[in-house]
Amino acid sequence: MTARIPGRVSAARWVRRAVVGAVLITLLVVGGTAARVWHVARLDDRSPADVIVVLGAAQYNGKPSEVFRARLVHAKQLYDTGVAKYVVTSGGSAEGDSFTEAEAGARWLVERGV
Repeated sequence: MTARIPGRVSAARWVRRAVVGAVLITLLVVGGTAARVWHVARLDDRSPADVIVVLGAAQYNGKPSEVFRARLVHAKQLYDTGVAKYVVTSGGSAEGDSFTEAEAGARWLVERGV
């Protein structure tokens, strides 16, 4: 049996402390990042911009899906309040589609005065 020196910590104990410390730091970084993303996602920045970009989502024969329509409504609100003078829609098409997401979004906005 080896004698234990008071005040001296074994190598196994150091390894356990390092692992627990690394896990705690990882949890704090991931948790802090998630909290910051959650907080910033709820801000509605209305500062002036050069252009409003609407990312595409599904469209059905030229009619935007609910998610896409919500993005377009928000873009129109920003446009109407003077945040930017231009709105750009984006998005592609699936095989067999008559319209791209960008075309469907642009048509929806033009029909509503943008």
